[in-house]
Amino acid sequence: MPFIHILADTDDVDIIAAPGAALGESFLALERYTRKMHLRVNMEKTNYLYYGRLETTLNWFEIDSFKSVSVKNLTYLGSETNYVYQNGMKPAIRKRIIAALGTASLVLRSLLKCHLIKRKTKILYKVLIKSILTYASET
Repeated sequence: MPFIHILADTDDVDIIAAPGAALGESFLALERYTRKMHLRVNMEKTNYLYYGRLETTLNWFEIDSFKSVSVKNLTYLGSETNYVYQNGMKPAIRKRIIAALGTASLVLRSLLKCHLIKRKTKILYKVLIKSILTYASET
């Protein structure tokens, strides 16, 4: 089974996948779903960042009729990152998420364990509150 993660932030959706079919399938599924919701993927803002130990020579990436520019650096959750892991984003993102969710999760933990609250409401926490807190910790 291929490695795929889809991260949804307040105003961004990120697909983290191994290059190849898994990445393409994930992107096309995201594009189909956005169309179904009467939205569209903004290809002008869509970037492809190779993330690994070795440098890549890929300048763009194409899936069906969608073409995206390959970038060497980008800003994610307020942190500049590039394709080389040693300068990568993982520690910065983890630190930001911990800072944002640390206090809030202590307060919300008892509510989320309560059996009187419906499961759908608890899922809203994961989707909305968590991404808003993470986004707010940028500033």
